[in-house]
Amino acid sequence: MLTAVLAGAVAFPSVAVASPQSPLSAASIVKRLNTERAKQGLPSAVQEVPTWSERCSAHNRWMSLNDIAHDEPPGTDGYSEAGDWAGANSVLAQGTGWRAGNPWSDAPLHMIQLFNPDLRRAGASDAYGGSCVTTWPGFAERRGRRAYTMPRNGGRAPTSQLAWEAPFAPQERVGIAADTRTGPYLYVWTDGYRALVDGYLLDPDGNPVPTRVIDDADVDGIAGEGNGWLLPVDPLQPRTKYTATVLLDAADGEAAHTWSFTTT
Repeated sequence: MLTAVLAGAVAFPSVAVASPQSPLSAASIVKRLNTERAKQGLPSAVQEVPTWSERCSAHNRWMSLNDIAHDEPPGTDGYSEAGDWAGANSVLAQGTGWRAGNPWSDAPLHMIQLFNPDLRRAGASDAYGGSCVTTWPGFAERRGRRAYTMPRNGGRAPTSQLAWEAPFAPQERVGIAADTRTGPYLYVWTDGYRALVDGYLLDPDGNPVPTRVIDDADVDGIAGEGNGWLLPVDPLQPRTKYTATVLLDAADGEAAHTWSFTTT
């Protein structure tokens, strides 16, 4: 389980930390990632790039000799150009790895990259007590307009979530303290849109539920343009159907995307 999180100084990646366990192979990690994505109705044909996996392993080794971080300063123990590249282009964790489940399940800054529908290729490694999965280099360029959500339309979500990551949890950027348990993070990924500009959540009786909209601009570009979250401020009711709507901004106007989900 996630126990602490750290993020480096590079533009996009974030880092999560967990406790140690034996490693899975790169192919097995990518297979598990695809299985989780498929359960959410997201594209699930991510292909492993062995060279990127080797680079991830090199960076995990560097972290085992130094500290959890994205950049590998030249001259430090275990430094390599390959490992430095992986650190700058991956989500990172230390500890149990994928054998104990997704290391980033409660780290929204990581998950929004890892589950991005545009992810098509990835390297991965659980070697040396670390976890590394490349993200941005494996994104496919998409055209047209579309929106994906997690949970999917008609899907299920927990009643609450305690997000924990650094340098911040997304909720901190909209006035919610880092150690506050909220409702589940409702993920939104889009193509052809520039931002999430508004949103709301309704209970079965049509009553509004207090929410915050968190856009890519709020999290310093970590989510990707047009991506973000609709976040219920408080835990939701169990076994209840909710309807969510986000307002999306495009160059020629705005559009609404609506979906529903039921809590467990």
